[in-house]
Amino acid sequence: MSKSYLFENYWHEMITPSEAVSTLPKVLHCLFIRLSIRLALSLEAISRKREGVSTEPEHTLTAPKKSSSPELLCEDCANLDLAKALLVEEKDGGDKFAPGRWGYFNTWAVDVGHRYRVARTTNCNLCRILFKSRVEEEDLALDGDVDWIRAVSFLRFFKLLKFGSKFWHSWDFPVLMLFSNKNYDLHKNHKKIMNLIQVSGCAALQQCDQQQAVPLSLKVIPPRFDLGTFRKWFDYCNKNHGLLCRSKKTELCGTRLIDCEEQSIVEHGPGMPYVALSYVWGQPTTQREITTCNGKQLPTQLSLVIRDAMAVTQAMGFRYLWVDRYCIDQNNPTVVHQQIGQMGAIYGNAEVTIIAAAGQDENYGLPGVGRNRPGTQTVAHIGEVAVVWAAGDPQAAIKSSHWSTRGWTFQEALLSRRRLVFTEDQVYFECSAMNIFESLDIPLDSLHIKDRSKSYEDLRGGVFGRNRAAQFGRFILQKQGKGENLSQYLSNVEEYSARKLTFAKDSLDAFRGIAQQFWYRKHAVHNIWGLPYLTLPAERGLGFVYSLAWHHTTSCWDLSQSPHRRSQFPSWSWAGWEGEIRYQMPWSKHNLWSSKLFEAISFENEMGSPTTLEMIVPNIDETCDFPVMRLTAAVVPSKLISFNFNVDSDKQWRFGKYKADLALSYGSVSESQFAQDIHDSHIWQCVCIGWSGWGVTVMILKIHDSSGLWERAGLLTINCYTHNVEPMMQTWEYKSFRVR
Repeated sequence: MSKSYLFENYWHEMITPSEAVSTLPKVLHCLFIRLSIRLALSLEAISRKREGVSTEPEHTLTAPKKSSSPELLCEDCANLDLAKALLVEEKDGGDKFAPGRWGYFNTWAVDVGHRYRVARTTNCNLCRILFKSRVEEEDLALDGDVDWIRAVSFLRFFKLLKFGSKFWHSWDFPVLMLFSNKNYDLHKNHKKIMNLIQVSGCAALQQCDQQQAVPLSLKVIPPRFDLGTFRKWFDYCNKNHGLLCRSKKTELCGTRLIDCEEQSIVEHGPGMPYVALSYVWGQPTTQREITTCNGKQLPTQLSLVIRDAMAVTQAMGFRYLWVDRYCIDQNNPTVVHQQIGQMGAIYGNAEVTIIAAAGQDENYGLPGVGRNRPGTQTVAHIGEVAVVWAAGDPQAAIKSSHWSTRGWTFQEALLSRRRLVFTEDQVYFECSAMNIFESLDIPLDSLHIKDRSKSYEDLRGGVFGRNRAAQFGRFILQKQGKGENLSQYLSNVEEYSARKLTFAKDSLDAFRGIAQQFWYRKHAVHNIWGLPYLTLPAERGLGFVYSLAWHHTTSCWDLSQSPHRRSQFPSWSWAGWEGEIRYQMPWSKHNLWSSKLFEAISFENEMGSPTTLEMIVPNIDETCDFPVMRLTAAVVPSKLISFNFNVDSDKQWRFGKYKADLALSYGSVSESQFAQDIHDSHIWQCVCIGWSGWGVTVMILKIHDSSGLWERAGLLTINCYTHNVEPMMQTWEYKSFRVR
């Protein structure tokens, strides 16, 4: 009995304690399966240790092999000569060449008429693949008389490798697509093609029975997740990646785990490796809550995702699983607060985190575990080549999943050392040194530098925690400079702000673990209410202006997506709002981008006592002690701000003779109305706070109440250089504002 068979059937053998009495034979069979899994994994580990072999299996052929059984091809498909796409001639009649040398495979095209234009019922695998590979024209008038099969570069559109990398020519291979005309402009429609391939999948053309190893190819994904695939990834990471993925574990306090063998809840202790789960909760019911008097036994009915995660945990060779619903006493606020405070350690200590990125909630389960994956993968062999329909990019699937819309799941993934992500179509693995997925068939040594400690930096980075502007960046975060650290923090804030929370009060708690990680880096980034500042007192004012210069991506008059105020938090912090934010500053590795224009800034505690930013003693437990910000800055004369009602452009706002961008979070029903309201200085004030490469930043304040408190209402960016504004500022009045 193979491990894959055991893994695939383990879910069906799981039973609950209440069923045990009436199903004794099933209990014994279940115990036999569990022992078999553990024995198989132990024997495998012992064998590897004794033989002293690499965790990377021998990889001689990665191209697909011909099927042992004949495949049915229709007459039209059988007559296609697809092999020519792998070796074509230059247009000027020159020598033959490997098409990967040029990136695009423009020199080969085949007229296929209309036969793949409309999908029809067929037993031909190639027909089904080519139906899915057609690029529809948005303008029907552009449809040609016939369709053309063309081969395009996989790497050019999948974005797996940095363009121009030394690996490009040897790794690239063609992807078949159908276009309505022979000369379809790939450059002009680059984003459209890239989106189709990454989201929907692609038809990879590969040569069969090659005599040498293929550096990169795609493969058909089986209906069930193969345990051996995970073991290959995990063992390679564990053996080769060193401190990048095996950093010192933090001591846990009062943490509980699910014992998957006993289906009970136990206290975590030293020497108890465990797996963590990140998922989206469903609607709570009494059946899912812990109802036993001692709180140590799991309920008889568990959601599909938790049952599947328990099966995967045991099949991977682990016994314990951490799930927030059952490992945190949800009815004890003190325990909840304590466990939230060590969320970074909980996920960071886990051997791997299972991420359920398929479906809408916990009732969907893990595709490929408790049930077959819904999609069917196909392969067609024609002559000496094979056409493999490969799943889309799992990174794109993760980013578009419902799981990625939830606030708490953001830090759960970022704080983990290793992630095993279950999407609808396949499984994706990411650690701190590499990322890979099921449909990608490549030797892991090929991804890594010579000592195997990390992937080549020419390869695409992971999904989790990276600066979004650094697609191919560094892996060793401790070697980042202070500018890079601050940039990455702000990038994390941008991503997190786009997510939804069930309870507004969780705005900072669901980000706390990430903020704590930056606190302990070599170039530490501290924060006040989630807004970062640098360690050295002399750099704090300059650094803090960056964190203040955020704006919402939608304004208050965008009624369907307008920002919403979270009154538990200051208005000047992004945490005080529900709504996606952005920073308008150019990312940089070495400099701090801008300069501050305000005169002074300080904070008041709950008692009203002021403290300057330079005098604050950073304390990780006291980041929310100053609800009021005192800001002294130049007030912008409102007469210089205008709105052009008649211009059909994104630049309708102006500051004197300069164009400007406005992002208003609240306070007006329309832009035209705000253009009138802004001139009432008793209600509105605009103050200069800083300058960056994008322009001068002006914070818009709105009076809050009769006590003299103001609230941050939005941001205005003036598209000019600071030297254009500084001379004017000399004549402007400086005022102090208390902003809550």
